[in-house]
Amino acid sequence: MKMRRLILLMALPFMLTACGGGGSSDNTEPVKEVPKPSITVLENQNVNENSTSTISFTIANYAGEMAVEQISGLSISSQVTTSNIEITTPEISKDEVSVIRLKLVDSNYSSIYKDITINITNDISKLYAYDFNQYLIADNTVTENDTYKIEYFGMYSEKTSEPYTEAVCYPDPNVCNDEDNIFAYEINNYGYGDFNNDGLMDVVITKGYSPHTIARDWEYTTPSVPLFFLQTQDGTLELNNSIVENYDSLRQCWSYRVAIADFNGDGRDDFVASSFCQSYEGFNGNPDFKLPDDEKEKPLLLLSNDEGKLVESKDNINIDMSTYWGAHEISVGDVNNDGVDDIYTGGHVLINDGQGFFTDQTNSFVDEITGAGGSAIGDINGDGKSDLIKDHVAYISNANNDSFKKVNLPAGFWGANNTRSNYSKVANILPDVPGNEIILAETRTNPYYDGRYIQLYSYQNDSFVSYSNVLIGNESRVGTGFEDNIYKSGEGTFTLFDTNSDGLLDLVDITAGALNTSNGSFDGVDVFKNKGDGTFELQSNDAITYIAPDDIVGFEDNDNVRAWGVPAAIPMQLQKDKPVSWLTFVEPYPEQWPIQERNYVYYTIKAK
Repeated sequence: MKMRRLILLMALPFMLTACGGGGSSDNTEPVKEVPKPSITVLENQNVNENSTSTISFTIANYAGEMAVEQISGLSISSQVTTSNIEITTPEISKDEVSVIRLKLVDSNYSSIYKDITINITNDISKLYAYDFNQYLIADNTVTENDTYKIEYFGMYSEKTSEPYTEAVCYPDPNVCNDEDNIFAYEINNYGYGDFNNDGLMDVVITKGYSPHTIARDWEYTTPSVPLFFLQTQDGTLELNNSIVENYDSLRQCWSYRVAIADFNGDGRDDFVASSFCQSYEGFNGNPDFKLPDDEKEKPLLLLSNDEGKLVESKDNINIDMSTYWGAHEISVGDVNNDGVDDIYTGGHVLINDGQGFFTDQTNSFVDEITGAGGSAIGDINGDGKSDLIKDHVAYISNANNDSFKKVNLPAGFWGANNTRSNYSKVANILPDVPGNEIILAETRTNPYYDGRYIQLYSYQNDSFVSYSNVLIGNESRVGTGFEDNIYKSGEGTFTLFDTNSDGLLDLVDITAGALNTSNGSFDGVDVFKNKGDGTFELQSNDAITYIAPDDIVGFEDNDNVRAWGVPAAIPMQLQKDKPVSWLTFVEPYPEQWPIQERNYVYYTIKAK
């Protein structure tokens, strides 16, 4: 916002001194020195947003002109009267600070002034984001407790109105629902990085649209581009897509899972997201449906440049599009052990030359090109070389040569024929177990995506050993298996994060969450707390305060959706030595049907 300098003058009557005549110079009294003017005013003022306030002041030994000017911060309207300054503050979405200066205009006293700091408080009961000011938080909503406080409600808001009219035939192409609707999205695809190189954790999200089996008019309406939230020095998040050069020209059909690495070797974080665009081929009730070649897309690659910007660089990826059917997953790591990070996505191994140019060398590392629910890169056999994980298959490196051995993981919680992988990582989270572990999120095939179970596997003596039982409460989330009583929460991501600053990494599982018709809710955030003894315990989310759709005025009785639990939220370290904060959004449900638009309102749940 461009700061305006506003100077308003006030003319006060000058004091007149009566002069008498006569008398000799011998009787003239000495001229008294005129006292220096002074200003008295409270120099620190606390005011509310969108309000008019009066600041009182007094002037001694002066009767000339006064002026008020803006010195720094958010521009505010100011007007000076005889002994007051009237200020009018704008609507804001976060607390702001402005400094104004009350000064004497007379050139003899121009160095006399007072700077007044105006602390403008954001009213979190109101939403002040473009075209969204019709939404207010209901008075009885809990926005603060002993642990968390809702902040920056409306820090970013978005309307989407892209319709679909085709039948939704998923997961069974023979069972279709032909209701008209608007594409929706979730925020459980994200990545952490330091995108402006200031030493602070930033976060980027992609918008996973639903239903993903219907072709979208993404070129002209809602391209699936990432949102970059950068952290400021005072521990807040701000949307700052300007970190991407020519951001408004980005076009992507369906960016999905996210990975962050320094691909071009300049010491800055780069971004890549899998493309899920081809996922709806064969799922629209017509198994022969194929996208036109010009709509098939590569993963979205953004590389840093010398100016500190991220630049769209998809052309740097040389991938065999004839066998790339889109990707639900993406992972990065040093596949060929040359010291730079490569990409594994959609069954394709993309080798980095160190400058951010990738060539498809899939056939050199794996024996098949198939899609997957989850993939990971990491050393699981302790030979110092990376291994590849795809669903329930591992390609394990040989320390003595460049060959890989294909080994099947155990069948999964629901058995080989009814378990599907959804997300995976390789990490060392069990210090008493040798090497790195495979962390694998599983869900059911039938009933589709009913429930979620986290597996922990260690590779020892050429076989896999399960440590999944160290996740206490894991089986409480496995769903019911009955068609009319399904959790529908098998989709999501997880991260390892120290949620309470105790020096131990916890496992944070982030899903869409869903209502179970008989047994309550399945939250969008589940934290398996690291107890420090080799076990992780599923903890209650009662301490997390949040905004539900029925907390918005006009939607209070909308299906009691507060009972659904904490929504999908991304953990963030916003304050040093403080527990985790969260980035999330709320979607007030529209009253009309069919839906004409969807509204997404972002905010943070900040730790105290």
